[in-house]
Amino acid sequence: MTVPVDSVETVFETVNESRLPGASRPTEARPKLVVLSGPQLGRSYRLSTDPVVVGRSSGAAFQIAHRALSRQHAVLSPLAGGDWQIEDLGSRNGTRVNGIELRAPHLLRRNDRIELGPHIVLQFAVEDELDAELVRAQKLEAVGRLSASVNHDINNLLSILTANLAYLEDLEPGTPIDCEEAGVCVREMKVAVARATDLTGRLAGLVQGRGDASERIDISQLCDEVVGLMSRIVPRNIRIEHAIEPSMVVHGSRSRLHPLILNPCINARDAMPDGGTMRVVVRGAQSHELDGACPATGSYVLISIQDSGVGMDEQTAQQVFDPFFTTKGSGGTGLGLAMVAQAAREHGGTVSIRTGLHEGSELRILLPAAPPASRDAAEVSSTPAAGVSPSSARILLVDDDELVARATARQLSRSGHTIDFAGNGVEALRAFRESQPDVIVLDIDMPLMDGITCFRHLREIHDEVKVVFMSGQWSSRLDEDLRRMGGVALVPKPIDMPRLMRVIDGTMQSAAPPA
Repeated sequence: MTVPVDSVETVFETVNESRLPGASRPTEARPKLVVLSGPQLGRSYRLSTDPVVVGRSSGAAFQIAHRALSRQHAVLSPLAGGDWQIEDLGSRNGTRVNGIELRAPHLLRRNDRIELGPHIVLQFAVEDELDAELVRAQKLEAVGRLSASVNHDINNLLSILTANLAYLEDLEPGTPIDCEEAGVCVREMKVAVARATDLTGRLAGLVQGRGDASERIDISQLCDEVVGLMSRIVPRNIRIEHAIEPSMVVHGSRSRLHPLILNPCINARDAMPDGGTMRVVVRGAQSHELDGACPATGSYVLISIQDSGVGMDEQTAQQVFDPFFTTKGSGGTGLGLAMVAQAAREHGGTVSIRTGLHEGSELRILLPAAPPASRDAAEVSSTPAAGVSPSSARILLVDDDELVARATARQLSRSGHTIDFAGNGVEALRAFRESQPDVIVLDIDMPLMDGITCFRHLREIHDEVKVVFMSGQWSSRLDEDLRRMGGVALVPKPIDMPRLMRVIDGTMQSAAPPA
């Protein structure tokens, strides 16, 4: 039996008319347009209180560069009471709403599909405070389930580090650092650090990020991360299998896509109390292959999460995507699959379930595949230009954690750089005026004055200051925002020292005068 969710908006309209338990304030609707098909797939445009013209002209408020669009193709206009209508502006290829061609202004409803000519599909989406509360509650549920196992893993990794450090400290004075015993300890410590970095990076995808950020996401890599997490939290009587095609890319929000995959996996685990097999499959697919449930023709990514568990009867399966419906009694909130359905819809996709009582279940998530990326501007080369010595830079290193700063400086100094220190943004401004460094390596999260505020003040002092940011909360969206502000790059923590040094050397090269 297959239960498709091709009308997720109906489910959420029902719950949005009420309130979360205990809530009393009205929700504030926030309409937006989301690109489901065509250039800039996944891009969103938030509507305010003014009419919005959509077209390929630079004068259109929502510009989509595609030859099939007219310069001013259609206009969306606000109405009294918070409603919106759409009207075709005499376009050459026409405008359709849910497949019906517009002949007159048309009142839009939540999740209506707007087709602009043959290639561009938009969604009229409406968010409100309840949606945000559902997302937060869903994340808390997932984090709660993971916390015990993560604590166990972190303690194991710390045990590896502390045991090896103690062993090194107990070596006889004068023991060479390259002896076999020390080498084994160092290798094990490197493995522990790599595992800790991998673990925190995976968790960051779940608990960090801006919900409305849209970027190119390697869904194959994301599924690999989830499989890795699940391998740590499933009991030994559950076997995990996976068949993940590499480099399957979609447009969307990482913070929304991570739980979109994680929650069905957790449900699959819970459906097998006596053990069994979980299988995660990711592959490319065409819309005509897949149940006829696709919102538009084209290339898609199929994510299938299967279990050999208890399964569900037809009546239960019809309700699994309803908010607050749960089969787990007091142990569940009923938000997990409801938010999976909502997140899939927000990304232009669908979700369905195939199940039968005592026959296991398969959840199938279908997302539009992102078109091939245009070639980005090449990263600044690390090869020094003629007459430039990248090893002679004066660097101002700004970090409130002294141990992090000194460990980073130790590595940079070995390459010949001269290092000055500052512990926060206020000290950094003072040190910049005194030393005029070539490059500033600036942490973002600091007391007194954070890195971004400090950067704005630095630009007021010298508008061509070279700043490389560091942060433990890296995202491609933040990296793009900082570059747009004039920053050189954002290097994630834990710091990849070879990468940091390449960025610094490349910055010095680009700042050098012509040979």
